Amino acid sequence: MSIIKRASQPLLIISLLLLAGCAAAIDSQQKESTAENVDYEYLDLIEQELSIEMANDEYLDTDEQGIGFEGEHDEDVATEDEGPREIRVARDLQTNFTSAWAKTDTHFFLPSNGFWHGDLALYRLPFENISQGERVGLPSDGLIEIVGISEHYLFISQRSGDWTSWHFDVYRISLYTLEAILIDSGVYFIAPTFHPSSNSLLFAHRDLDRGLIWLESLCLDVDVRNVIYETYNFFFPDTSGWWQAQNNAVVFFGCTVGGIGDGVPDYFLIDSELRVQQIWSDDINWSYGWPDRWHSPIWELLLELGISTWAYAVIDDWIYYTLWGSHTGVHGNFHRINVDGTQNALLQDDISVSSFLVVNDTLIATVYARQEGDMDSPWHEAVVFSEDGNIVKVLGGGWDGHNSFFTIERLANTDIVILIQNGSVVGLYRTNTGALFSLNAP
Repeated sequence: MSIIKRASQPLLIISLLLLAGCAAAIDSQQKESTAENVDYEYLDLIEQELSIEMANDEYLDTDEQGIGFEGEHDEDVATEDEGPREIRVARDLQTNFTSAWAKTDTHFFLPSNGFWHGDLALYRLPFENISQGERVGLPSDGLIEIVGISEHYLFISQRSGDWTSWHFDVYRISLYTLEAILIDSGVYFIAPTFHPSSNSLLFAHRDLDRGLIWLESLCLDVDVRNVIYETYNFFFPDTSGWWQAQNNAVVFFGCTVGGIGDGVPDYFLIDSELRVQQIWSDDINWSYGWPDRWHSPIWELLLELGISTWAYAVIDDWIYYTLWGSHTGVHGNFHRINVDGTQNALLQDDISVSSFLVVNDTLIATVYARQEGDMDSPWHEAVVFSEDGNIVKVLGGGWDGHNSFFTIERLANTDIVILIQNGSVVGLYRTNTGALFSLNAP
């Protein structure tokens, strides 16, 4: 431990020079009614806003969501006269990898990790036809996590062992030959992540006896490790992780749970030059790029018409929505109304929609399907609706409730919808072609 934390002065100078060189090496790369005075231009505008979807990942198993750095490192504490403190951190919605998936211009990678089939496998899906996926051979066994992706390589880790001493094998996989080469192996706090701007891997270590977490970089260009930050905190691995960030930054977060500490996450920003500082919740833009759906003209129109909705979506001149409460005890029934407040109709009274997503004028939703397994987490399915509200395709499903979650998201800048169970991708659907890859579709 003392060897890791302390170095002689000459070795420290050499390490700092190598670290600087590594960072610089990549630097150059609802009741029938008529609404009055509806502002259609404004509704068109909000309709466009509602089409904005988040990238990835969500729920944070999480895995897998990213935030990013904006502004400088100087302290920017606002006084009462200055108003709110400037937000300095925002998610990177354009990231090309999370711990649950990665993508290139031509392919999508995801680990299955045995949710339904019991196998641990890595899949590569061509965007031209995502239904034609192939398994990527891996040399070892273990839970697979995406670590990162570069121009030429995919980086993954495979985890084994007990949570107090998880062992990770880290592989570099050629994007051309799919050959996997072991580049690192060791006991770490959580899986590492890739820091693209410095072409480095970032590791988190833990000393249980001292409650110490320290962060380390491994520059892949020169194969040199450096300790870049230390913090005295007692974190749990299941509530810790990495978020990819804007402006070539990464955030490490950790949280204490189970009665230890305050249960509030701590955040540490690693910028493009591998400099680290602790940041606070007020520094983070928690909107994740979503429009404010509950203070929009569409929302206000529905309220004016006396419609109390759980979820809604807009396609052309139609608002699709679900009401609170239903015979299933989940979420409301399925309705449609014109944006001018007319032609309000019940499309289905035996279905409960929990969320909507619109991609390329295709209405996709998660719906309550049946009760099975854990009573607190019923089975939901992702479905495609026709214009008149009929289900035309079932994409797959998952458990959603107290102990698990199932959701759908749009992959940023694509026509692709991804299905997510507990932070892991379990299916993809292309709205343009109708192609489907699913680990559990009927």
